[in-house]
Amino acid sequence: MMSQIMSGANIWLGEGLHGYGALSMVSLHEYLCAVETMQTILIIDDDPQACEELAEYLENEGYQTLTAADGQVGLVLFRVRPVGLVITDMIMPKKEGIETILELRREKPDVKIIAISGGGRTRNMTYLDLAKRMGADRVLPKPVDLNTLGQTIRDILPDDDHNGAV
Repeated sequence: MMSQIMSGANIWLGEGLHGYGALSMVSLHEYLCAVETMQTILIIDDDPQACEELAEYLENEGYQTLTAADGQVGLVLFRVRPVGLVITDMIMPKKEGIETILELRREKPDVKIIAISGGGRTRNMTYLDLAKRMGADRVLPKPVDLNTLGQTIRDILPDDDHNGAV
């Protein structure tokens, strides 16, 4: 599975989120041109395993994915690469999900947003209720059931955004 990590004006491409394997660096412009024809989904989650699992599933379904470890990095990626859908965790360092959702809505009101959360240490699912009130189109508890995620994406993305995927 290919994952992307934003670094200044470049994107580092490597295998997985943990080891990176043999890295290569391409310019942001070259990268964006290469993926322009595919529907792109931005995944924002501070749990590398969750990010990797979601990205792998979505890529197998024909989507291009971008991943970010927190809302701050996610918003940078969102500003440089248009996406049709953002999947964001709620509890993260630097910029949490609620702040991220509010900024996404301010910058692009029509972007589709799925909020996910395991409720943190307390397993308090009120984060998802709040996410819905703050602008998330859908909310899903973690761990995310991939079949439910696939159906949720089909439900909220316009048919022409699917490009045959999911």
